[in-house]
Amino acid sequence: TYQKVTYYRGIQLYQNGQKEEARRYFNKSLEQPSDRRLAALCSFWMGAIANEAGDYPTSKQHLTAFLNQAKNYGDLPEESNAAMGNYIQGYNFLKSKDYRTALGNFKFTVDALKRNEDRIRTDQIKNALLSDAILRAGDCHFKLNQYNDAIAYYNDAINRKDEGFEYALYQKAMIKGLQGQQTDKIVALENLVDKHPNSRFTDEALYQLGSTYQDLGKYDQAIQPLRRLVQDFRGKSNLVNQALLRLGLISYNQGNTNAATNYYKQVFANN
Repeated sequence: TYQKVTYYRGIQLYQNGQKEEARRYFNKSLEQPSDRRLAALCSFWMGAIANEAGDYPTSKQHLTAFLNQAKNYGDLPEESNAAMGNYIQGYNFLKSKDYRTALGNFKFTVDALKRNEDRIRTDQIKNALLSDAILRAGDCHFKLNQYNDAIAYYNDAINRKDEGFEYALYQKAMIKGLQGQQTDKIVALENLVDKHPNSRFTDEALYQLGSTYQDLGKYDQAIQPLRRLVQDFRGKSNLVNQALLRLGLISYNQGNTNAATNYYKQVFANN
């Protein structure tokens, strides 16, 4: 009874945002771990709390204990089951740049949530969390230079059209560049800025467009996206000064020293 009472008090405190106090109650509950299922759930919530506090090593320890036990129970709550444990654990390993281990965690989450999608009641888990796990699996493949596998996950995110799919469009464009397919990279970036002009990645896409054209020696085509970046994102993006520097260099290379000087003056004015 003590184990159960302290566990549910911990849940109540966590839901009220009193996470440190909740952690104390989960600790108390673990002092009498007669119910192993309840003890596993305490480990989950202590891992979640440590992750949210940025204490990733401690979070890893708690979630490893949880995941070792979770496989024995098929009736865990959807907000604290093996899929959720692997999701948080994936972020723990992502933060320590262990992309291979993180990939295994995120893949588990994606597969488990897709397999049970019809039975998941919480929209946040069914939509936002699943989409985020898909993107993070793509990112892990990206970091491991497994570009085709990364594209497969990014395509999944794009097809779902959930939050974050514009990031997947941007990442796909960057992969095309890394694979030496500069034309495909340009087409993908232009598609992003034209169809999703209010995206969080529009400024980065414009900068990459200008940079790619410039690197290809296509200076006239490089000017337009860089100018648009300066015009639309002045005071909003830290890429504005970099765009001005590139515009200055392009102008100088084209023999227009007055324009180059003007761009460089804007950089100094912004600083």
